[in-house]
Amino acid sequence: MKTNSKFHFTKKIIAASVAFITCFNVTVFSQSDVSAVEKVLNVYNTAMQKLDTAGTAKLFSDSSLIVESGSVEGTYLHYEQYHIGPELSEFKSFIYSGYKVSLVIDIDYAFATEEFKYKIVAKENDKVSERNAVTTSVLKKINGKWKITVMHFSTRK
Repeated sequence: MKTNSKFHFTKKIIAASVAFITCFNVTVFSQSDVSAVEKVLNVYNTAMQKLDTAGTAKLFSDSSLIVESGSVEGTYLHYEQYHIGPELSEFKSFIYSGYKVSLVIDIDYAFATEEFKYKIVAKENDKVSERNAVTTSVLKKINGKWKITVMHFSTRK
């Protein structure tokens, strides 16, 4: 049976065009979300290094869960008030280095793994603490904004 090569060529062009358009739309959508998620993480990390949690609660969902080095801290508001807020007030500086992040975004959820080193200098005695750290976070798009719903932070010497 003889096939119409013009028909097959046209069919291949249409299939390739649909695949290209589909990939292009996904890429645009994903890059927008990648940038938005990275911004949330960056705003939080910048606040920690500035030793100031003011305004960071808006980055977290109301029912967020914070886990730090084997301890369930509760919601971010609780963690901010009873743990990280008072802790930051004891620091002279808190500096990150070697930061890298990997993200997986799946519709309305984002999964982030942040790796970095940090150096803390205490106010009281200038004691220096240096650690390797990893933060894993789950973010959810809520009313069009990415919010951290779960954050787990751990360190090692």
